[in-house]
Amino acid sequence: MLKNKMRALSQFVRNAGIALNWEHISPDLKIITFSQAVVEGIRKDTKTHLPRRFPTNSTLQQLFERIRPTRYKPTQAVFPGPKGSLIQQHNFTTRAWRTTLQALPLRYRPPYSMRHTFITTCLEKGVSVSQVAYWVGNSPKTIWQHYAGVICIQDVPTCD
Repeated sequence: MLKNKMRALSQFVRNAGIALNWEHISPDLKIITFSQAVVEGIRKDTKTHLPRRFPTNSTLQQLFERIRPTRYKPTQAVFPGPKGSLIQQHNFTTRAWRTTLQALPLRYRPPYSMRHTFITTCLEKGVSVSQVAYWVGNSPKTIWQHYAGVICIQDVPTCD
């Protein structure tokens, strides 16, 4: 269960997730608009300078429902640091990420590797390269070059 939640959260571990405010999530919790990133504590435009819409699955919707305060400001962080400020990536990795992984039967991997897991899982589930590229803010060429070569399709399809 925890492993699946970590996969569901894989897009929120890095810079765009740290920058995520409640105004970036639709009221019905079904769409996230990534339009900012936080790099070294500074809020910036995304690397592509283009916002992208990311559809949430039921796991993320349930998570957002649980953590959304009854009263919140649109500019309030979805994933605040311990004192309500922005999460510091190093502190997150040291205090939360490592602790969570130690409780699971998994070898250690850095938070960024969850992005790779998310992308390859989507490809294995049949999501198109162009759709995955849009969701994660890459080009289809990047997805093909760095991710599609490692997917594991176990069944050969029938050719009728």
